[in-house]
Amino acid sequence: MATAFAPTTSPSVCAPQFESSPTLKLLILDRGWDRIVREACREAAVSLGYHATATESIEQALWLTESLSIDVVLLDFSFSSAGEVLHQLKDRRAECEVIAVTSNDHVQLAVQAMKAGAFDCLPKPFGLQQEQYNTICYIIHGA
Repeated sequence: MATAFAPTTSPSVCAPQFESSPTLKLLILDRGWDRIVREACREAAVSLGYHATATESIEQALWLTESLSIDVVLLDFSFSSAGEVLHQLKDRRAECEVIAVTSNDHVQLAVQAMKAGAFDCLPKPFGLQQEQYNTICYIIHGA
């Protein structure tokens, strides 16, 4: 299972840090994974050069988003109030992009996430594979 969270490092596609731009601040909010999986995702992001924090607490995520000026939130979209949480995150920090993370077989959740304002939707199990890496790089470049 640990290999599912090994990042794809492809410098020709996107480098995580740029001399002229600050390091991306990433927050992982997942209530469905256990602590070990959340930490593995956080460590993978840190190994790519991102400032990353992980939590299962909605209240803490809202506070962290505002106080740390989080750029991107990876939001577990499988819990019932995820759409409301997405709106609260955007209310706290409008510049923050939210990427919904859903199970592969939950197309309806992905549709709900996009309608609620998610920047993108990624499938679980989540790993920083090429598609996910490209999504995060797109956000970094501000395109």
